[in-house]
Amino acid sequence: MPGIGIGIGIGFGSAGRWTRYWSSRLKSKLNNYWNLNEISGNAIDSWGDKNGTVYNVTQGSPGKIDKSYQFVADGVKRYVSCGAIVSNSYSISLWAKKTIGAINACLIGTGGTYGGLFLNGNLFKVNRKDGTLLCDWAADSWALDDGEFHHIVLTINSVGANSIIDLYYDGLKLIPKIVTAEALERIVIGNIYGNGSYSTTFTFGGNICDVALFDVLDNNEIAALYNYQKGNRVPFLSYSNSSSKKSGYAIFTFDDGLESVYTKIYNEFKVRNQKATFFLRTNAIGTAGYLSWLQANEINSHGFELGSHGQTHTQWETLTEAQLRAELDAVDLAFISNGLATPETAAYPYSNDQVWVELIAAEYYKLVRGTNASPELLPYQKPTNNKFDITQGHLANAAFDDTNVFKRIIDGLYARNSIKVFMLHNIVEANPIEGYERTVAYLTELLDYCNTAKVNVINFKDLYSLMG
Repeated sequence: MPGIGIGIGIGFGSAGRWTRYWSSRLKSKLNNYWNLNEISGNAIDSWGDKNGTVYNVTQGSPGKIDKSYQFVADGVKRYVSCGAIVSNSYSISLWAKKTIGAINACLIGTGGTYGGLFLNGNLFKVNRKDGTLLCDWAADSWALDDGEFHHIVLTINSVGANSIIDLYYDGLKLIPKIVTAEALERIVIGNIYGNGSYSTTFTFGGNICDVALFDVLDNNEIAALYNYQKGNRVPFLSYSNSSSKKSGYAIFTFDDGLESVYTKIYNEFKVRNQKATFFLRTNAIGTAGYLSWLQANEINSHGFELGSHGQTHTQWETLTEAQLRAELDAVDLAFISNGLATPETAAYPYSNDQVWVELIAAEYYKLVRGTNASPELLPYQKPTNNKFDITQGHLANAAFDDTNVFKRIIDGLYARNSIKVFMLHNIVEANPIEGYERTVAYLTELLDYCNTAKVNVINFKDLYSLMG
């Protein structure tokens, strides 16, 4: 244990007493939590929406509370990239065990090319984004390579001149540093961002687990977190309550079932722990330029919604009643024949103004999305209820060329707890067709902003339960 700092101690009566008070207090400040318990796949952010991409890291190793990720400082890029997370004041908490001999190791990358919290021998240090030293804490010996996990919390109280940075080591608050601090830009676990290329020389050597990003924690809150976790106990009543910190709903729908759903769209939602709805034209699925049924099943297995866009993409109001029923029956048969449940929702091909079409559609679907700005999408099988002020918008229209228009809408969704349904067809790398397509960069900017604004991104069918 280092010989400098300020000791903090809090007594606890029982685990139940702890969870009733401290769990509630800490949860109110928690923004993101990666317990790093996974044995494969992404590092799940079970409190927010910033799932981490895992690269060359061993998962499923023993951890402090459960499991951990093991990093090796061997000149190979190894990291967990959790994406852009912006904050001017925050506390980052984690447990780490250093491999003996590992030096100049980055525990958490925070932005720029070299920004982050490092451990270099007996020196904890915080680097600026350009790699210059912001501050450090030295001691006779750090026990991080003693074969045990140790608790570390970095707190940035504000940015700019005369900012105070605090570091806590196993519940011990070290001497505060007064510096010109920089804002948090992103979270990378076990490495620096490296201006987008990550690093082969600053990878942490050892194990990391239970990484959490909070609003600034005070001394008592950090002591409570440490004293409870050091007993191998989970510190919160629930790690899956992200929806309670969010307000408003954005729903992204894509018509036709084009191939870009799988190659360019689906994974962008998946890595952000967001959902989307894809309306399939069933007689085109499996043909050139469209999804295959195998791809459709994979997408569906990850919680994305597949809806109906008709069999032949014929405008429904141009059909006879018998033809429309045959059209919708053919959609159901195509879904069932290819291992999928019949769709619960649909989107009109083109548009619809006929009540008789709505009545037949209501026999097949809980919800049907229209093409106008008015909320045609209300449930047919429940009383009309627009308490969420539902509206629609076509993202490929010129009105949305400026992404700031979208961002203002998202801010409004959060403020009013309202819902917006967005329509699109195709996503391309460049040169989108006006009224039909947007680029991958455009879409990812929108999705990232939804996370930043703490707006839920859900499937279209989720509206059915929301509408009550």
